[in-house]
Amino acid sequence: MSQRLARVLLVPNESAEHPQRSSRLGLARLEAAGVIEAADVCSLQLRNLRDGPSAAFHELSTRVAEFKPTIVLLQHPVRSGLDARSLSLLRSVHDFTLVYHEGDPYGRFTHRLPAAARAAAKASDVAMTVGSGQFRRNLERAGAKDVRWAPHRYDPDSFGYFPINADRPYDFVMIANRSTPRFAFRALPGARQRLELVERMQEKFGSRFAIFGAGWEGPSAQGKVPFWQQEEAISSAWISVNWDHYPNEADYFSNRLPISLAAGSIHITGRHPGYREYFTDDLPFLRFADSPEHLVAVAEETLAGTSEDQRLSAIHAGRLWVDARLRADTQLVELLNAGGAQIDEAAGVEARRLDVATLTAH
Repeated sequence: MSQRLARVLLVPNESAEHPQRSSRLGLARLEAAGVIEAADVCSLQLRNLRDGPSAAFHELSTRVAEFKPTIVLLQHPVRSGLDARSLSLLRSVHDFTLVYHEGDPYGRFTHRLPAAARAAAKASDVAMTVGSGQFRRNLERAGAKDVRWAPHRYDPDSFGYFPINADRPYDFVMIANRSTPRFAFRALPGARQRLELVERMQEKFGSRFAIFGAGWEGPSAQGKVPFWQQEEAISSAWISVNWDHYPNEADYFSNRLPISLAAGSIHITGRHPGYREYFTDDLPFLRFADSPEHLVAVAEETLAGTSEDQRLSAIHAGRLWVDARLRADTQLVELLNAGGAQIDEAAGVEARRLDVATLTAH
């Protein structure tokens, strides 16, 4: 007897200004391709912020009762209003597999898992997170039974379209906000090194370095750039640089890495434990450093040691590499298969080609 196709209810991490494009469109394509039976969406965070947790949960439970999902994909439930009681009640409405996808980094003592995330972890059948060290242990301590690694990806419908050429007003670019907590002990891990990196880059390269984001001053500061417009900023330089928060988290990299490669730059970032298991050392478009000082040296060496043609070739190779390995629509299939969808990988790839309207509530 053949496996019944999945019915997927998406509970996305989104705001009115930033809808969850990749998951909504990806599910619409999978439904149109016939590899899932149906897809629906409940924007719980928006409803909670507008009408409060009671109204938000009523909408979610009504959607579950009417749509009867086999998989509920819950993404980063902060500001959703969910708690242990509401998730338990939701289980009584209809039987489904809960896949909880947490894309934000959290520490054990600083920037701890919020209550909704702890409740989601405990209620989940499968939990996915972006690191395999502390991030995984956070979810396990909260009660998650099955925690898996799901690294950051990029949305191929939003990034990877700018032409790759030599018209680059800067040599180096960085996109990051300056974190300035009122109390030093509340600073995120890596915030001090990020500040040091920007200072060293400005001192070394001056106006050849552009830093986009809130809170920066000096000759390199370019101000904030909207998330969906950052490809233009990244491709304005040959080399993008970054220093992650949580630099000691195993296997973690922020979305700066896949977005920068897709946008069209050579990328240099801090090395995390476990990278040698995932990244090879011979990638001309991706390099790693062990300290902010080392990163500046690697950046200078990379620019000075390559010709313009070599850099263009490396950037083209980086875009192909990230397309093959770190697409958000590929991850969507992985998340659903973790919940038992059994989507064939080739069928998931074929679905990408479909021109469909994005998923909206039925």
